[in-house]
Amino acid sequence: MTKNWTACRTTRMLALTVSLGALVASIPGLALAADVLTGDAAVAAAGDFTLRVYINESDNRLAALDEIDAIFTEKHPNIEIERIEKSYEELITSARLVLSEPDAPCIVQGDQGRDTDGVLVKANLLLPLGAYEEAYGWTVDATARWSDGGAVWGKGEAYGVAPWYQAVGLYYNRDMLAELGLEVPKTFDELVAAFEAAKAAGHVPLGFGNSEKYPGSFIYEIVQNQIADKDAIRAFVFGQDGATFDTPENLEAAKVLKAWVDAGYPTPGYDGVGTDDAMAQFIDGNALFHLNGTWVSGQIAGAMGDHGGFLAVPPKDGRTHVSTGGVSKPLHIAANCPQPDAAAAYLDLILSDQAASIFAANDDLPAAEADLPDDASAVIRDIQAAKDLLISVDGTVPFEDVAVSGFGDKFFAAIQELMAGRITPEEFTAKVQTAYVD
Repeated sequence: MTKNWTACRTTRMLALTVSLGALVASIPGLALAADVLTGDAAVAAAGDFTLRVYINESDNRLAALDEIDAIFTEKHPNIEIERIEKSYEELITSARLVLSEPDAPCIVQGDQGRDTDGVLVKANLLLPLGAYEEAYGWTVDATARWSDGGAVWGKGEAYGVAPWYQAVGLYYNRDMLAELGLEVPKTFDELVAAFEAAKAAGHVPLGFGNSEKYPGSFIYEIVQNQIADKDAIRAFVFGQDGATFDTPENLEAAKVLKAWVDAGYPTPGYDGVGTDDAMAQFIDGNALFHLNGTWVSGQIAGAMGDHGGFLAVPPKDGRTHVSTGGVSKPLHIAANCPQPDAAAAYLDLILSDQAASIFAANDDLPAAEADLPDDASAVIRDIQAAKDLLISVDGTVPFEDVAVSGFGDKFFAAIQELMAGRITPEEFTAKVQTAYVD
């Protein structure tokens, strides 16, 4: 049973009769006092107000937001929600400029990393959310925490929240798996055995496209995550003292990935194949597995229904599941938002179990608990189960390409060179480490 969203959070009824929004707007980057207006009181205090949201999302996620927005405005007719939708590239390249404008949207979506959210935090363009985190009981991911004016990532003040979860994993063709006489792999060795069986039968074992280069990080990380310590990966991404890429574990992962390539597991000519093309080939039955993120679940579920499935990459013996992922692109409140309390109340609805069920009904993967519809496809049910599993074992690690400013392109290029045999695994780990510290 879905709970009413206003009852899903522990809120504190406050003695204040005015919002602190005007004070915060005049002092960018100032942390809110402990007492803030929440829930209905916050929205009522805003009066007639247009809440502008600057965002990039998929069609199924936007459809869910349409439903959630309607719930909010029906309950609070004094609020109008205006959504400004951008491409991902426009969103990231324009966020700083948009937030610098006097009439900036109150809610702006960002993304993990020093070159995205880190830039906005350092420029004092985002409102610290600690008071709202406490008042509403939000769970804030480490990737949305910053301290020392944005110099330290992964701890400190909360600056964003995300209602969506994401993980990199493997979609699979149920019919092809059955044709090969195989069960869904439960261990890393069983996965490699499935690759071998698919190859022997003339199928592409691992549908993969790398023409955009960034997917190369996914194929390396699905191996690395089963070999390296997850806390070492986190330390590397967050730049903790002593963190390094040049480790025996990362070297072993590079050797395993090169062996996969030499064995012919990825899609032939993968460097000339786009991610969407690789996904289309998988949907058409031309690969046993397809490497991608949960963010394409709607497309694959819509096309394959119960003929498809999803799994977090199974671990090596004696280890627990680890996948690259976590919460998706966070939502922020602009530092100069005139009604931050109302904006926070809107975010609280988006973070609720009620909203989670709406996202799930639209083939999405919410961070909160969700009631799946009775007709949910096997793909969506698998993804929900994978999320629950990963959360239960603390099994998600951040994307490595955002570890250092300007690092991503160098990381992607090094992986491409490794897979092509232009550099050795030893040269790969050394090259990535150099890019990390330069």
